[in-house]
Parts: sequence; structure tokens; C-alpha cells
Amino acid sequence: MTLTGAHLIHAHLAPADLAGADLAGADLTGADLTGVRLRGEKVYGLLCTGARFDAHTRWPAGFDPVTHGAILVR
Repeated sequence: MTLTGAHLIHAHLAPADLAGADLAGADLTGADLTGVRLRGEKVYGLLCTGARFDAHTRWPAGFDPVTHGAILVR
């Protein structure tokens, strides 16, 4: 799946399975990512400032969502 450069600002993506999706340059600012699977290798340039995620959200290996501005919710 290619979501390169997609504008998903404030999108409610829970509980989508985006594993393997090309999210390079996608804008997930403020999105609801709780329970979303984002595993894949193409996340360079991904914007996720203010996006909310939880313990069930799966990120690509080596990607730190907090460093990129995402917010852990409980």
C-alpha cells in the first residue's frame, strides 16, 4: 500500500493495519493511532506531531514515536 505524502491530519485510523505501507512523507499530525500497526520500513519524513498512540500501537523497528512528537495515551 502506498500512502507516500498522504495528508491524514487528525484522521481516526484505529485499529487500521498499515503494516508494510509506504508512509514516507505522510502527515499523521494529530491522528488517532491507538492500536494501529505501522510496521514497515518506509517512514522517513513521517510527521506525527500530536498523534496519539497506545501500548497496542506497533511501530517500525528503530522508530521512536515520542521523539517525533507523538503522544502516548493510556
